[in-house]
Amino acid sequence: MMAIDAKKLAKVLALMDSPNPGERDAARERAGAILKAAGKTWRDLPAILGTPPVAPVAAATPVFTDVMRGFDDYMEEKEPGWKAKRAAEQAQKAREQADYRAAVIAKYGSEETALEPIEIECTVDAAVAPFVREVLKEYSDGSGNYRDATLDGWSHFLDGPTPAHVIAAVRAALPLPVTIAEAKAEVDAWCERDREIEAIRGKGGDTWLSLGCNLRRDIVQAMLYRELRATNLADAIVRHRATAETGTYPSSEETAAMLADLEHLADLEAARTVQNEHQEPAPDSRVHIEHATATARRAEVLRLLSDENTAMLPNREIARRVGVAPATVGNLRRRTAAA
Repeated sequence: MMAIDAKKLAKVLALMDSPNPGERDAARERAGAILKAAGKTWRDLPAILGTPPVAPVAAATPVFTDVMRGFDDYMEEKEPGWKAKRAAEQAQKAREQADYRAAVIAKYGSEETALEPIEIECTVDAAVAPFVREVLKEYSDGSGNYRDATLDGWSHFLDGPTPAHVIAAVRAALPLPVTIAEAKAEVDAWCERDREIEAIRGKGGDTWLSLGCNLRRDIVQAMLYRELRATNLADAIVRHRATAETGTYPSSEETAAMLADLEHLADLEAARTVQNEHQEPAPDSRVHIEHATATARRAEVLRLLSDENTAMLPNREIARRVGVAPATVGNLRRRTAAA
């Protein structure tokens, strides 16, 4: 059996924290292969890596072998009871994560079933299947190469724009949302699916979604935050709330989208007002049969305008009583005043 180079193994293990899922998985596989070749298991890691000795330092210089422990001590001194509060919060978070994980398993029946692609994942993955191909990548520390999946050479961790035909396939895989509320619902569904997989597999960097599914989420997120136009106040509120929930300041594009929503809604309201001004309202039920003709209605408007008890009524009220457009009353009022 071959001896293990502890320094080389440590470098490989460090890559398991990479934000790149492909590099992370490849590092895990590579570390496992090194251990297996030496007849070791993951449980042997502490003995293989050892614990480097702490160099002696002056007594006046504090040494934190555990950075968080040092921070905890600092916060406890600053805010007595901070350690207990933090421990309680961590325990509560652990309970919530365990409860959620149990709920995911109960939902799907088993861990294995929970990790199987669901319908929307299968649909998107099938749409990009013709473009999936592996490329050779280099470990970020330069220690070697590994193979990772791409969509015609593109992934979130490779520079360059997403190929147009890949975007088109992902957009066409499922009906695109037509309202901001629909976009929010789809984004929430993708985020929930990502969270379900993470609950089973553990923390996985940025996402556990496949390349195609993650791209679909990005496309719909762009529609949610910027591209779709709000057609009613409810949609505008959904966008504003979704932007606020990100916990970051809105980008200039997101701010512009929210402003455009308000301007669009203002234009719609103005158009409805103009339409209402020129639309003849339903005549008052008290309108007599003699006002059924245009000539009779005109005469009735003139009568109301000449009567001091009704002349000061708003144009809309006179129009409502007679059954004409407010603009008609306005025109007759001006002619009467000019006469």
